[in-house]
Amino acid sequence: MGTQQASSSSSSSAAAAAGEERACVILYNPVQSPSMPGLARLMVSRLIGLAKTEDDNSGCGSNLKELLRKENYLHETALQDAVRSGNKEIITEILEFDPELASSPMDGTGTSPMYIAVLLGRVDIAKLLHEMSKGNNPSYSGPEGQNALHAAALQGKDSKLAVAYLIKERPEIAGFRDSKGRTFLHVAVERKKSDIVAHASSIPSLAWILNLQDNDGSTAMHVAVQLAHIKSFCSLLRNTEVKLNIPNNKGQSPLDVSQSNIPRGTFYDSVIDFSIFFDSAFVSGVDFKLSMGHLLVICMSLKWL
Repeated sequence: MGTQQASSSSSSSAAAAAGEERACVILYNPVQSPSMPGLARLMVSRLIGLAKTEDDNSGCGSNLKELLRKENYLHETALQDAVRSGNKEIITEILEFDPELASSPMDGTGTSPMYIAVLLGRVDIAKLLHEMSKGNNPSYSGPEGQNALHAAALQGKDSKLAVAYLIKERPEIAGFRDSKGRTFLHVAVERKKSDIVAHASSIPSLAWILNLQDNDGSTAMHVAVQLAHIKSFCSLLRNTEVKLNIPNNKGQSPLDVSQSNIPRGTFYDSVIDFSIFFDSAFVSGVDFKLSMGHLLVICMSLKWL
């Protein structure tokens, strides 16, 4: 009888260990099939329950925090995987147990859960990460030196809402730059996200980033003129803090760039009708402090004439 009980106990322990090992695998890769998120949440709950039990001797339960923080080949933890799956219940379970995971990667060189959430257009998950971090500043880092604001400028869904929320929570990251020296404003202009450019240009507290230069010495205005993006150009021009005489690494100001874009053989004078320019909804009420010649050059380079 004793032998049978021992054998039965041994089998149960082996089954439990196998189950926990399976749970570890699922937790680490929660999205393998359409039905996996539900199973993953069940396993997450089980593992966390085991970890909170004082007499738990299982390796998976007692070392759950180490497991949660373990990185895969992408240098991402289980939390990043959960964010990619979009399963807020799994995210909540994980962060209730280890809120510091929202601050991963700790060295700021990888892709953070916050960056992934914003890139996927999940402002609700971004807010959840903030709320569940419990006083720990969540990481905003992304690939190639980017941050969550760059992600907002790269994606399409609710991008303006994401920018407004992130700046409210962490205004200092507005001036953070990627590996090319670009702020989120540079990226927004490049991607022709006129709503983000207009929003950033209208916030007085962001005036300090409007003239920041990338690795080529270009400001957001340089980029807008070079790309002939009218809406971004007008939004930036509306703000009197934007300077038009800052030279890039080629020694060109935005005005120089605009002049270099004018086709050969094109001439301008002061008799051209600028009513369309001044009546534009994008620049209504602007206090223009430029010479008429400069306005002509800019407008011609942007193909307004």
